Amino acid sequence: AIFILILLAWVFVPVYISAG
Repeated sequence: AIFILILLAWVFVPVYISAG
């Protein structure tokens, strides 16, 4: 469960930053 959260954040963080 934790691993999925980390993976999700690893993909979501860059996308969020790119979106501005």
